[in-house]
Amino acid sequence: MNVIPDGPWLEYAVQTLRDGPSNDVYTLQYPEAVDITAAFEPLVGAKTDNLPNAPLRYDSSGMSAVTPLQDVYNTIWVVPGELRVGSVTATTEREVEVWNAYTENRTLDTIQVTSGDGINVTGPLMPYIFGPLENFTFAVQVTPEGPATINARYDFLFTTPEGTPHFTVVGQRIIQWTVPPN
Repeated sequence: MNVIPDGPWLEYAVQTLRDGPSNDVYTLQYPEAVDITAAFEPLVGAKTDNLPNAPLRYDSSGMSAVTPLQDVYNTIWVVPGELRVGSVTATTEREVEVWNAYTENRTLDTIQVTSGDGINVTGPLMPYIFGPLENFTFAVQVTPEGPATINARYDFLFTTPEGTPHFTVVGQRIIQWTVPPN
C-alpha cells in the first residue's frame, strides 16, 4: 500500500483505488484546496497616473540589416547598364532608362562621354530636374561611322553626389565588301 507521507498540509483528500486483476488496494492522499483569498487585503490608496510612459531606450551596437527599401530606393538607376550592339553595319537604335529612385528632386547637370565617337544620345536639355521617383528614357543611336571597336561610357553627373550612375555601349563596326571575294 502506497501512501503520500505527511507534510505541511492542512487537510487531505483520500482516494482508494483498486489495481486490475491483482485487486491490490492503494490509498492516495491529496492536499485539499485551501481558500487563499483571505491572504489578500483590498488595495487601498490613491490611484497613480503614470501615463504617458517614457519611451524605452534601445541602445545597441552593430550594423543594421539591409532591407529592400535600401536596395531599391535612394539611388539613381540606369537600365540597362550595358548596351551590346554587336556588329554594326547600319544605324542601330536602343533605349536607356534613367530612374530617380529618391523621394526628392535630383538635378542632372550633364552627361560625360568617354570614347563616344559615332554614338548619339538624345534626351532632355541639361540641366534636367528629375522629380521624385521620375524616370526618363534616353535614345541611343550607334552609327557605322567611327572607330572599329565600340567601347563608350556615359556617366550621368548630378548636382548631388550619386555614386557612378552610367551605362556603356560595346560592339564593333564592320564594313561590308561590295565586291565578292575570288
